Amino acid sequence: MGLYFHNSREVIDIKDCLVEASEIRQVIKMLGLKKLKLPFYNHLNPSFQKNRAKFLVLRANGRGEVAAVLSHTGLDKEHILAWFEGINIPLYESHLTPRDENAPIGEHTSHLAGPEKLITEIAGIKHSIPPTAFFQANYLLSHDLVHAATAFNSPGDILLDLYGGFGAYSLKSAKNFKHAIVIDGNKSAILAIPQSIRLNKIQNVVGFNTYCEDYLAKISPEKRARVTHCIVNPPRGGLSKYVANSLNLNFLPNLRELTYVSCNPETLARDLRIIVNENIKIHSIQLFDMFPHTDHVETVVKLRV
Repeated sequence: MGLYFHNSREVIDIKDCLVEASEIRQVIKMLGLKKLKLPFYNHLNPSFQKNRAKFLVLRANGRGEVAAVLSHTGLDKEHILAWFEGINIPLYESHLTPRDENAPIGEHTSHLAGPEKLITEIAGIKHSIPPTAFFQANYLLSHDLVHAATAFNSPGDILLDLYGGFGAYSLKSAKNFKHAIVIDGNKSAILAIPQSIRLNKIQNVVGFNTYCEDYLAKISPEKRARVTHCIVNPPRGGLSKYVANSLNLNFLPNLRELTYVSCNPETLARDLRIIVNENIKIHSIQLFDMFPHTDHVETVVKLRV
């Protein structure tokens, strides 16, 4: 376990991590990585290497429970199950292809053993999250991040939650809106929303597994007019031009508040140049140091009309 050298795939091994849950370290010890007989991926070699273990993604839920995803380029399932024998945790595999490039979890995933979901509480809301869905690595700070992103000035009609993942923001905000709509391209994240809705007895949140561009292209003028609040939480590449150019009063005529959650200050600044105008102004900016001693920071920008 470690961090990459700057602009390199070489790993600096570290013994302890401030944002890592102690139960993750325990699982690593139980797996005995140094004794593993499975062939490891050489990250310094740029070519695609078949039949290798490339990434092990471990996720803790703050209650002492851990889930795992082993990402590989073609390993025997029996060997993977033998490695995790005696460790009863949600276990998934992700079979990587050259198309996945350096993604820690690829498009092709399947459940191998243990429970299928990990119940995780974030900002007072219980979520049924498969380990294949994106989630903040710094669990302790994720509560404050969700609270900040959902701290709206007033309630409203429809909350449009773009790149909303498993619905952390919408489920937290549901009581303040007539409806909340979550849009995300990650199928496993969207499929987790109905169970989370049942866990929290919430009835006004719905999720759609589609690209944000496609949803915005098809949304009716009547529904657009009902969107009073919007949250966007794009990946590092930021918003597409289509999405950025849709976040205005011409497209959403009754928009009152907009929250932009960003993990990349450069694309955030680029997108804000498009969004901010004479009608939509920045109200506040809050930073979250999700990865101490690195240049990675999460930013929550609150904009108001």
